[in-house]
Amino acid sequence: MAMKVMDKDRTSQQSFLHEFSISYFLSAHQNIIGSCGLFFSTIDYFIFAQELAPAGDLFSMIFPNVGIPEAAVKRCAVQISSALEFIAEKGLVHMDLKPENVLVFDRDCHCVKVTDFGLAKVKGTVIIARCGSKHYMAPELHEMTISNGLVVDGSFDVWAFGVAIYCLLTGEFPWQVANLDDEGYKEFVDCQNTFQTDDPPEAWRKVPTGIRRMFCDLLAIDFTRRGQTTEVFNT
Repeated sequence: MAMKVMDKDRTSQQSFLHEFSISYFLSAHQNIIGSCGLFFSTIDYFIFAQELAPAGDLFSMIFPNVGIPEAAVKRCAVQISSALEFIAEKGLVHMDLKPENVLVFDRDCHCVKVTDFGLAKVKGTVIIARCGSKHYMAPELHEMTISNGLVVDGSFDVWAFGVAIYCLLTGEFPWQVANLDDEGYKEFVDCQNTFQTDDPPEAWRKVPTGIRRMFCDLLAIDFTRRGQTTEVFNT
């Protein structure tokens, strides 16, 4: 097993119990990291036990500007989608899906598991601050204001999933931040409604033609029209 260790100077007891409880609650799924019903603390740390992933995390396998083999991407996509579907069925949103938070059990990605539920929220919760990693954050999260807040929705995870799959395929981000000040994102917004498989923006020419349209659903700008992670099963 592996031990997840959290520094008490940076983690409250409430935050620790939040992550441990959600991790344990979800760990029955085959593509979510197993958590043992074991936790304890020392003078300086909170600790709980998890399943050991011998091959590390998915991010460490990505070759810059290359990605990982397409067959491995497909295996990862199916497994991550299954985990996210299960999380959504339980009324939760991960809020920080990215390759760093997907653990790998073999180098060919026949078994990968989602982990790190420290930022997970109950669907319908109102948040007043941005949550997650900026590269994978949906545009509505970037645009939120403290005064209005934002209702947590599973579409946040769908967006992050789409960006993560792009990164696995290409070894780079489609944009740095999903707002119109980012040129890569602006090009995607400008062409999304007329996304042509034979003449996409330059950033999307590395993506196989047959799956480009899938990203129009996963990365729909309007979150109410965003698809489901199960789109990958139709590709």
